[in-house]
Amino acid sequence: MAENPNGYLFRFFDIPVSTVRGDVEYINVKRYLSGSTDRNGDKSKVFNKLQSFVRFSKSRETGEPYQQGEWFVDPRLHPHGRIQYSWTKVLAPFNGKGTPESYSRFLHLVDFWLAFGCKGMYRPVTWTSVPTLKKFVNDYMGVDCNSFVGGFFQVNYPATGWHTSVDWNKAELKRGPQRQSIDDVQPLDVLVQYKGKKEKHVAVIDDIWGKKGSKATAVISQSAGSAGGLWSGMCTLEITASGKAITSNGYRCDFDEGAFGVIGANSF
Repeated sequence: MAENPNGYLFRFFDIPVSTVRGDVEYINVKRYLSGSTDRNGDKSKVFNKLQSFVRFSKSRETGEPYQQGEWFVDPRLHPHGRIQYSWTKVLAPFNGKGTPESYSRFLHLVDFWLAFGCKGMYRPVTWTSVPTLKKFVNDYMGVDCNSFVGGFFQVNYPATGWHTSVDWNKAELKRGPQRQSIDDVQPLDVLVQYKGKKEKHVAVIDDIWGKKGSKATAVISQSAGSAGGLWSGMCTLEITASGKAITSNGYRCDFDEGAFGVIGANSF
């Protein structure tokens, strides 16, 4: 059964991670994070070391040159057997891209790296000590707005074709015209605020009621810097006479400037 957006959001607060100790640690990935790794920054250095460790482990296990697309931890080195992980997916969590499931798999890998592989040439030079898994998450991981909304549909409504890196400007074209009045707006519709030809922010509607004139009260779920990360709460939505420009007022709602549209997502 599909989750509602708020239920999906709360799963980021307790992500289960199988650790090398043989237990399960629950990790909170709540903060907002968006953007690529700075080539000269600490996050980039950490990513490069983890990526190098992945390549080294693949070659050490098989004795063959590294092949893009898969990686296995040697079962002799890991108490839980083989971990399959594509190094091409390593970068995504550093950029705020992922679902609770993909973050769980990634952190399983990170836990192994921190415990056994974060030594010598595979230890970031900026680290004076190896961090705990929770500190690693607090320093280097988060969820961006695009990934949160796209990931919700990827997990719960895969038929939409939307995912953690979806381009909402193109997604709008796939789903037809934007909502033209507040009466048309429904739960699971997607709010997209545009800046030029690209989206500036995106959120998803959990519920909407009290439609009167051009306004209604809605509950939205989002990941936003102004909200401190993942957040769900009420806003007032208004569709103006133009039928496309919508404003939203309310605590921690990021749609407080410019025009944005509502993508209809209720056809499934």
